[in-house]
Amino acid sequence: MSLRNTAILVVLIAIALAGGLVYRLYDGGEPSAAGATGHDSATPGAAAREDGVVSYDEDWHSGDGRATELAAEDEEDEDFEAYLQAIDEYDRRREEPEANGSDNDMASRLIASIGGRTPGTASAVRGGGGATDEDKERTPQQDRAAAMREADRMVRDARQAIALGNYAEAAEMLKESLELNPHDRDAYRSLANVYQKLGLTEEAGLVYEDWIAQRPNDATPYYQQAKRLQSQGRNEDALAYLQTFQQLTRDELSSYPMAASMYRKLNMKAEERTQLQTWVSQAPDSVAARNSLAKFYMRNGNKQAAVAEYQTVAGLTPENASAYRNLAGAYQAARMYDDAANALVTAMDLQPGNMAFPLQLGDLYRRTRQFDAALQTYYSVIHDAPDSTEAARARRHIARIERQMK
Repeated sequence: MSLRNTAILVVLIAIALAGGLVYRLYDGGEPSAAGATGHDSATPGAAAREDGVVSYDEDWHSGDGRATELAAEDEEDEDFEAYLQAIDEYDRRREEPEANGSDNDMASRLIASIGGRTPGTASAVRGGGGATDEDKERTPQQDRAAAMREADRMVRDARQAIALGNYAEAAEMLKESLELNPHDRDAYRSLANVYQKLGLTEEAGLVYEDWIAQRPNDATPYYQQAKRLQSQGRNEDALAYLQTFQQLTRDELSSYPMAASMYRKLNMKAEERTQLQTWVSQAPDSVAARNSLAKFYMRNGNKQAAVAEYQTVAGLTPENASAYRNLAGAYQAARMYDDAANALVTAMDLQPGNMAFPLQLGDLYRRTRQFDAALQTYYSVIHDAPDSTEAARARRHIARIERQMK
């Protein structure tokens, strides 16, 4: 081995030790009872590891870091649309330089100090090729910057491999990148997702623990651990991670819907309500917050409270036809039928071409046995959009009414 190769190897070993991580190869084994974070067994770090596949806005695939991360399991439930939006915002803010800690800032300063020079291949970092005078003059700080650039390149290449379905190859690149830069949250997130796609759920859990160990003030891995543990039915462990997440994100607006979504899965209705109410109190003009709270009230039988929230939403967005349709649904659930009809008429005025609104109005009339009004409304749907799915439904309802009136 040449003198230059030996020197570079020594530098890289020193970098790994300075980063505080001799990265595990994720053989599927469980950490010790103290957990990867060094906490005792009563702390979230001691909970066992497993995870569900996360796809949110596919931040794992795009590398954008969206907690679109945190919400794939929620995407089938329309009630969580607002939650997902807040999760996106949370992770976006987490990935801003000031939220990422000093590592990215340090790397930027070091890269700038050497004129943005980047190695052409991995061998440029690892010592391949003959030593030049320029190489001999490199400082440890410059080597550190080069290593971080190489880690970034590996993450980019891994994303391309993921897009092509080459998950095993991507996993190896991501592990190597983390050996060079053990503080890269995007690499951790992508690696965990890759392991999920490979069916290596235990390894994915270990990735979250290493992420926590290297970035203990980053709330995202705690939330992900909570999600996956809950998906296994390990609710007590999930709750411990969720509570740590909340401690780390105290007063962050986007954390309230995220916590609420987890409390809903844990069937902790009082806690879910508290999170949603706090969200509304902190952002009283947020349509997403009020819609989410209204849906909570609807699911749990508090129709009048749901009406109040939807009324506020309609007041905040008077040109939004869907706001009036939601309000009509709450009115109808509360047996306020005249108010429901008026809200639907307003929605129809705002979107005259949307046949869903008059169809819903016809259904309201039919269920309240106002058959003449229902028939008139259904016939208008058929006249205005004869080939639509709404027209087909209107014809079926007309036939049903005619049978009832015989």
